[in-house]
Amino acid sequence: DDLTAKTASCQTNNCYDSSRGLNRKSGTLSQGTGQFDTSRDALRTGDRIDLHPEVSYPFQIGKIFDIVPAISFRYMQYNFDVSPDSPGQSPPANQDPSVVGYDTHPSRSYFTESLSARTRFGNVWGTDPGNPHEIRYKHEFEPEIRISSLSGMNETLSPFLNSNEHTPEFLSDQPISDSDIFNDPAKARSLQFDYNDRIVRRNIITGILTNKIIKKSWQSATVAQPNPDMKNLNLDFAAEQAGYLQIIGLKIWQSFDLDAASRVPHFPWSDIDALIDFHFQNIESNIFLRYFPYHNVTNTSLRSRIFDQYSNFLQITYNQNFKITEDLNDANYNPNNHAESIGFGAGFNRRYIKIVGNINLNPIDFRNSYYINSWDALVSIVPPGNCWGVGFKFVHVLGGNGTGTAINFDYQFGGGAPTPTSDPVKDSAKDSSNKI
Repeated sequence: DDLTAKTASCQTNNCYDSSRGLNRKSGTLSQGTGQFDTSRDALRTGDRIDLHPEVSYPFQIGKIFDIVPAISFRYMQYNFDVSPDSPGQSPPANQDPSVVGYDTHPSRSYFTESLSARTRFGNVWGTDPGNPHEIRYKHEFEPEIRISSLSGMNETLSPFLNSNEHTPEFLSDQPISDSDIFNDPAKARSLQFDYNDRIVRRNIITGILTNKIIKKSWQSATVAQPNPDMKNLNLDFAAEQAGYLQIIGLKIWQSFDLDAASRVPHFPWSDIDALIDFHFQNIESNIFLRYFPYHNVTNTSLRSRIFDQYSNFLQITYNQNFKITEDLNDANYNPNNHAESIGFGAGFNRRYIKIVGNINLNPIDFRNSYYINSWDALVSIVPPGNCWGVGFKFVHVLGGNGTGTAINFDYQFGGGAPTPTSDPVKDSAKDSSNKI
């Protein structure tokens, strides 16, 4: 980003280059220098290698507490194509000594140590005590606490890596935006590739509460029984086997940044996250909510689906996201800071073909009109034998460059039995080890 210096019309912050639009302050086009300035310009393009191994060792204390200590190491190396001898610079590189000595290969490395402790309480109840195959339910409540710290930080002194130690916790996974440059100079930082370049969680405590209800039911299954008197004959008979399904799940978590508790501005708390799941015989739904206490807004993601035994389905989705930055006023219902969409989808699934389609609407005004924001379709064909398949995907975004098409081909050596029709109830069963 070729940024201009402060001018009479842009006293507080740097301004946009003309190639990126209007001057944020004056509303007029601003001109960059065309030459990389290490003290002002920002780099968005380059190469990055990110290595992140982790070692953990879970164990139990008295079959009451689950303990998981872990340690990870992260190394990030960057490469930027800016140097005194880079071609295409104007004025010539030998007339601009400011680039001389700029580190085009900055790096960062650090360790993260964490410790989590979890326990659980539960209760089991049934519906027909006299029936050995009665339907039973198990309620589990799991409180958990996690402590994480960062140590051994070693990084290159580079404008690309500056000021990340002051990033608030609520920005830990927020998208990069222009506000990462155009901000109060006292807390301005370089715009980076994505949120993985940020150092946010140095010393934090996270509390997690999980509630879930698991259903145990009995289903018929066909098994083969050898006949001792007729060695070459197998007798098929129906048996009852237990099936487990988490029908309701609720998980809530929030973090507290110990370092941020003593800093100004005072933003020690993360957003409050809640994940709610419902899974029943032919209906499933999940809701993900993120409440940002300092911005007083909630990001919402919702999906509800009805389906049959062949996995044919109809679904509806809803998404609402606000712009979350250090400027709390950015989180408002202004169309530039607030994204909202409603989606409708359907799927048709048979033994050798699968068709899925989705359409997303942008509710510009709920009272008057809805606009199609995008649509996509997927067709997947797997012929008998299950040894090869072909898929076609179509995506169209309003205001984009037409309809994008992708074709993929898969081949499986050895083949096999035809792809069976999946059972969504069995597929969605979770944690079959929870014996009830």
